[in-house]
Amino acid sequence: GPGQDSAVAVARDANGRVAYGGSVAGYALPGQTAQGAEDLVFVQLGSDFLPTGYQQLGTTVDDTVLFGGHGLDGSLFLTGITNGDFGLGETGIYGFIAVRSGDGTQTGVAAASTSAYDIAFAGAIGANGATYVGGYTRGAFGTSTNAGGDDGYLLRVVPF
Repeated sequence: GPGQDSAVAVARDANGRVAYGGSVAGYALPGQTAQGAEDLVFVQLGSDFLPTGYQQLGTTVDDTVLFGGHGLDGSLFLTGITNGDFGLGETGIYGFIAVRSGDGTQTGVAAASTSAYDIAFAGAIGANGATYVGGYTRGAFGTSTNAGGDDGYLLRVVPF
């Protein structure tokens, strides 16, 4: 496209469907609406590897994708950082994980957020569908305390 685009995750499910996830900057994909300066995208591919469907989501600011991967069922996930609002009630700079189900029918976002600066650099989807996000924080999750500076974290989240 005309902006700075990336593809960071590719998945193929047991039925041979292929999809990828990444980001686009400053424009809308066919049939979609640009949300902000940089948006997350999931793209479904046909057997000829040409796009057959798009899902574009984001906030009104930059939503920076840092990592992506896939689950055994063909689901895709993207992790990153934003200071926008995905409708989760979060404020400040926080990490996120966005997940697209293997059949492409569901897309959800979960936050990795404290009252401080949080980044999500990694993620995983387990064989049982459990979704995990990891990164670092300058805050503390739940009842834990920050040990000083940037602390690593791993959270189990529910994006749907």
